[in-house]
Amino acid sequence: MTWATFAPLLAAGVAALLLILAFMPIGRWLGLVDRPGGRKQHHATTPVTGGVAMCAAAISIGFLMFDAPPSFVAFGVGAGVVTLVGLLDDRLDLPWWSRIAAQVFAALAMVHIGDVRIVSLGPLFGGDDIILGPLSVAFTVFATVGIINAINMVDGSDGLAGGLTLVSLLLLALLSAYSNHQVLLSLLMPLIGVVLAFLAFNFRFPWQRNARIFMGNAGSAFLGFAVAWAAIRVTQSGDGEPVPAILAPWIVAIPLMDCLALIARRLLRGDSPFAADRRHLHHLMEEAGFAPVAIALSLMASGALLGVGAIAASRAGAPDWVLLIIFLALQVLYFVFTLQNDRTARRLLALRRRLHIPDVVPAHAEPRVDI
Repeated sequence: MTWATFAPLLAAGVAALLLILAFMPIGRWLGLVDRPGGRKQHHATTPVTGGVAMCAAAISIGFLMFDAPPSFVAFGVGAGVVTLVGLLDDRLDLPWWSRIAAQVFAALAMVHIGDVRIVSLGPLFGGDDIILGPLSVAFTVFATVGIINAINMVDGSDGLAGGLTLVSLLLLALLSAYSNHQVLLSLLMPLIGVVLAFLAFNFRFPWQRNARIFMGNAGSAFLGFAVAWAAIRVTQSGDGEPVPAILAPWIVAIPLMDCLALIARRLLRGDSPFAADRRHLHHLMEEAGFAPVAIALSLMASGALLGVGAIAASRAGAPDWVLLIIFLALQVLYFVFTLQNDRTARRLLALRRRLHIPDVVPAHAEPRVDI
């Protein structure tokens, strides 16, 4: 990679910074804000326009700086739809099915405009590749909607959803680089740039004690769709060397495991999988006294270690079925660990004290809709 590779990252980052600053007062004027109260424990009314700023900057720079292939056109269409519906949801509190409908439409646009779809799952059980055939479109839609909502579910603490998405995008860039997917690598740069710009306003720093902007449902939908699109592209495209499809869930391991475990717990209680609650891992970490910065950095580090470890194992020749079994085993362990809230919080409290992490008063940026 040369410095020219990073020019789109810098351009998109600057564009996103300017748009974030411009959209802050507009968001307040239009009522696109998140107010404290109820399950939300942040301290001040905060604009939720970070998502639309990221989407506008990434797509604009992508089209301005590249001869965008059909797959990126499809990405632009899908991202625009989920971001717009998410923005309306942030303002009007739409029913959950309207967001799902937009996500399904975006996935179908990705398939039919850009021909970005999951065709093969690879030799998951040894032997020949599992070819989806007529199930390809349905599986692509299911996977895309799942990743979008997994990112939405972790958007509950300052810097967390953006930080975990940044880890996923960097892992996808690593996969693209070593497998010679040069076009995808270039198109990932603006996405990485806009997330870095957003985190400059959403992460907590010594000079910034609270987030100045949230991504909203518009932002979590945009970032989730971006990760799904790039993961399918790198594992299914013939542009470079083959990348095993089993690596896709490892790219979003932390959000995916949290999402699946939470849905399973809700169903076991007889609740709707779309019911809002405070049973996510980041909520339990807050109850154990972890600060938002500690939550974000620890889960980002965990996601990076899982992703890099899976990629390294695959490169070393580990069979797909081994990586599948390990992922499923970790999912089961995660489910058992988080099954009882009080017990999990006590264990996390003991871990925090063992690591000598200072106690804090829980304070986080809870999303308005946490499905």
